[in-house]
Amino acid sequence: MNISKYISDKISEVQSGSFTQSVTKIAIISIATGIAIMIVSFAILEGFRNEIREKIFSFGAHLQVSKYDTNNSYEGSPISRNIGITDSVQSIKKIQAFARKTAIIKTEDEVLGVVLKGVEQDYDMSAMQQNLVEGS
Repeated sequence: MNISKYISDKISEVQSGSFTQSVTKIAIISIATGIAIMIVSFAILEGFRNEIREKIFSFGAHLQVSKYDTNNSYEGSPISRNIGITDSVQSIKKIQAFARKTAIIKTEDEVLGVVLKGVEQDYDMSAMQQNLVEGS
């Protein structure tokens, strides 16, 4: 026996104007509205997730290569550009050098630890530019 066919036959056999038909229509409309709201909310959440991902990757990268160091600091040891990464991985579009330096910013009210990112003059800032609020 096909359960979905059985249920649809029972729903369609309801006499018009009866209490059961009214309840059935309300239930169908409620379920359809709930599913539509869920689809819209998932679409909005997916859009937020993509925006957050793009902001993160505009200031960082999908892949960052650094020298292995047992020091648990944000400041890494410099490595050479000619280490042969582009020879082994064909899909690399761009290699850009950067440096990190930790610092402390003190205001009248509080003290904050920050990590500064230093880039070269030929660094491509186009992805990062749309997320900067002020300055360069």
